[in-house]
Amino acid sequence: METKFENIKVGDTVMIRAEVSTGWNRAAFFWIPQAVTKTTATRFTVGHKVYLKKDGSRYGGGSFCDRAKILGEKTGHRADEVVVDQSKEMEEMKADYAAFVSIRNFNLGRLEYDNKNIRKIKKLFDQIAKLAKDGEV
Repeated sequence: METKFENIKVGDTVMIRAEVSTGWNRAAFFWIPQAVTKTTATRFTVGHKVYLKKDGSRYGGGSFCDRAKILGEKTGHRADEVVVDQSKEMEEMKADYAAFVSIRNFNLGRLEYDNKNIRKIKKLFDQIAKLAKDGEV
């Protein structure tokens, strides 16, 4: 019986779910192409992670989401969702988040800590959250 990645070889590309951390216990996930760096009879390696050839699940991984996939394959999350290359979206998210952190650190570090400034900052963050909820940010 042929397994999902039986004929995979070094240099082949698989889709791996990558994470961009956006704060404490929050992250955004993206499918990105990665090259296979090593193969054995039953496993293949991408970077420092090892996956099983039979189904693409990560060896030693505990998450259903931590699997190698093939471009165009169904993700398993929703019936109509398929794996697409999201490299561009991931880089945009990383750049946007880095800009946000830079602006936050630059500006908040220069404010004096007092109740008046804290209330202003809270009000500003509440307005940003409302815009994001409404889809305007």
